[in-house]
Amino acid sequence: LPFFARVTGSNSVVINGNTQAIMDQEINYAANAGIDYWAFVIYPDAIGMSHGLHLYLSSPIKHRINFCLNLQGGWVAGTAENWDAQLTRYVRYFKDPAYQKVLGNRPLVFLFNRIPHTPQFPDAAAVAAAIQQLRAATTNTGLGTPYIVFQGWNAKNDFNTMQEYGLDAIGAYAVGAGSATG
Repeated sequence: LPFFARVTGSNSVVINGNTQAIMDQEINYAANAGIDYWAFVIYPDAIGMSHGLHLYLSSPIKHRINFCLNLQGGWVAGTAENWDAQLTRYVRYFKDPAYQKVLGNRPLVFLFNRIPHTPQFPDAAAVAAAIQQLRAATTNTGLGTPYIVFQGWNAKNDFNTMQEYGLDAIGAYAVGAGSATG
């Protein structure tokens, strides 16, 4: 059981890690273990899956461990009609002093999976143009261009996606049987 679980009976427990006190303790545990940063999957602000990020951002000890964004292709496509609002949101995070920077002043960003084709993002060229908008919006604030790492499941395909989208590197969200083959 996680440290914040509460045993309520011989066969039952309550697990609620969704509090500021628990987030602060997780920050302390991570920092004390030598972890430099966390990557938060980005969801629309209004849904519950964003609560962990909000708790982190409101923590008085967040400076102990940095954070960065992990954009999921499906969520990016789902918000394409509000891309300008998302750009503003992402850049606001990038400007936070606790945001993880690499290679000088470049905000670290992960992109998990290809962005599904939608009317707003009909092809890889449209995605690449949106990535360029993100880069321009970021550098216009005085930050370096985001260092964007594509995360997928197949090294050869991931390399192609990285090139099509104009990203900087490939990595892995997770490794499963056969996922690292190309």
